Amino acid sequence: MGSVSTDIDALVQVALISGDAGEYSNLVKRLADQRLPPGEVRQLLSALTRHASTCQEEAHADLLGAALRARWTEDVGVAEAYALLAQELIAQSNAFLEPFLAAVVGAFASPTAMLSSGVADAAHGMLRSVLFTCPLGVRTLCELLHAHFPHRRLPTPVHVHYMRHVLRVMSYERYVVPILIPHLIQQLLAIDAEASVPSAAAAAAAAAAQHSLHDDDVDVDEDTVFQMDDMHVGSAGGTFPGEGAAGVAVGLGARRRSSGPPPPPPPGRGG
Repeated sequence: MGSVSTDIDALVQVALISGDAGEYSNLVKRLADQRLPPGEVRQLLSALTRHASTCQEEAHADLLGAALRARWTEDVGVAEAYALLAQELIAQSNAFLEPFLAAVVGAFASPTAMLSSGVADAAHGMLRSVLFTCPLGVRTLCELLHAHFPHRRLPTPVHVHYMRHVLRVMSYERYVVPILIPHLIQQLLAIDAEASVPSAAAAAAAAAAQHSLHDDDVDVDEDTVFQMDDMHVGSAGGTFPGEGAAGVAVGLGARRRSSGPPPPPPPGRGG
């Protein structure tokens, strides 16, 4: 393992310091290879961190771009190495701030690959460190969190995953709170409105069912008919309890009060 790490370190040194165009091109391709094992990605990022002082924003733009696009979301070790590299690069130039923040927020919003707890801890550790070093990044972070909010028609777990990360950011970066709270409320209302509007297919099915009941002259108890009011219509057209803003709140750990008859009035009041 040590010899492999030494070889990678030597490769990075030759590509960056010696100015070997061929080795530099190979390094960029190697780092951009999506099939590269996590261990090798981590070693490459660590080697780049050790030689970050020799990196130049314009001359090595393609290499640094490949590094910032590295697959850090799949492995805790890679995420930690990615964090160290990002901190070194941002300390040298604020030009790396937005690409780094975009990569982290994009991982929060991914509808297909939700972060493990270890990788999530590393990601938030990255944000805290970077925002401490560069406080002006808060405004950029808020804009990215606003822009990456999942579409209201995506499944509830995607919204829950994203909201948990946003709330976690708000827990350690208080300056984002007054900026993000109004938008979060607006998004929750939009999700709830989307979940409350029946699709054309659901409306047609309900009309057909109602027509069938009338044709068959079946007596239906009112409680059975209006029980549908307590359901939310899902984005796929079916009815599912717990979708919309309420579903997101439940996923975030909110406790809903159990439904039941109201408590009797205290004695001595009323008629």
